[in-house]
Amino acid sequence: MTIKRPADVMKRVARVGLSVLLVFSIPGVGVVAQQRTQIRREDRELAERMLQNLHDALKRNYYDPSFHGIDIDARYRQYGERLRKAETLGGALRVLAAYLSGLNDSHTIFLPPNRNNIADYGFEMQMVGDACYVTEVRPGSDAEQKIHPGDQILSLDGYAVERADLTQLRYYLRGIAPKSLTGMIVRSPSGETRNVLVATKFVNRRETWNEETELQTRHLLRQRYVERGDVLFWKMPTFFAQGNEIDRVIDIARQHKALVLDLRRNAGGSIALMERLIGSVMDQEVTIGMRVMRGGKKPEIAKPEGRSCSPGNWLCWWTAALPQPAKCSRGWCSWSIGERSSAIAARAV
Repeated sequence: MTIKRPADVMKRVARVGLSVLLVFSIPGVGVVAQQRTQIRREDRELAERMLQNLHDALKRNYYDPSFHGIDIDARYRQYGERLRKAETLGGALRVLAAYLSGLNDSHTIFLPPNRNNIADYGFEMQMVGDACYVTEVRPGSDAEQKIHPGDQILSLDGYAVERADLTQLRYYLRGIAPKSLTGMIVRSPSGETRNVLVATKFVNRRETWNEETELQTRHLLRQRYVERGDVLFWKMPTFFAQGNEIDRVIDIARQHKALVLDLRRNAGGSIALMERLIGSVMDQEVTIGMRVMRGGKKPEIAKPEGRSCSPGNWLCWWTAALPQPAKCSRGWCSWSIGERSSAIAARAV
């Protein structure tokens, strides 16, 4: 079998990110219409204005005025020509996304227009080490009959699935070019390899969001913890929370000898909240990272809150990659235990 490398994927999709969100809208656009219908003249003109807006936003706001050595004006002309040759609206959107890909910047984001229908592929996938696995299959979906949790995904539409590119692959399949059929090569836990073709279900956007689903989303994004003896396990799904909620869980953690903080699949959020969290468990300042701006650089520093971690030794286990270990009050913090993280912190401007 032939599996293309992730670098080939990047020719088709944009690396996600820009310090400002680039949002555009074409009302009443459906997935099928985008992918198969000949592009209308007015839509092509609108896409050309989108490209102009992208270019202007980069030149005005991007933190690196050299654009990592890219001739951004030449790239704009190159992708303008590709846009004029696009045959479908979906193809035009792919050109807009690819225009940003040369920056190789995880926070330069092109958000495509809202669609009437949302693609539900019927399964979820996640990296475990350097391999990608099916982690969930929705009942009633076409995927339920063909793949199973625990299957390793060797390729998706002919492209290798690797950690560095999984986010971009999801971006392509869900945001830029939803597909009606997805070809996969999977390997079962027993070692059997098979080729499958999974059909996508397209759901009307209005049917996917109501008061019940909003409550379910809030429930999933809540701060969760469980106490097991002298250990507190804390699942933190996002850094969107009230500061007093973080303080509340920290106060509970202080009653234990160890804290396991699970940041896997954390969706990000407030840098100030992250600084507050780190400062709550440290007895010294910690430089989280360096904020790079056109006017220079400024360190992001978490300052201690002045409260001790625990009456005894407190081992803080973090499942996301942070800088080198730093000492806790009366204990030691280990930064990387468990699955490696691909998360990147960034500040929107």
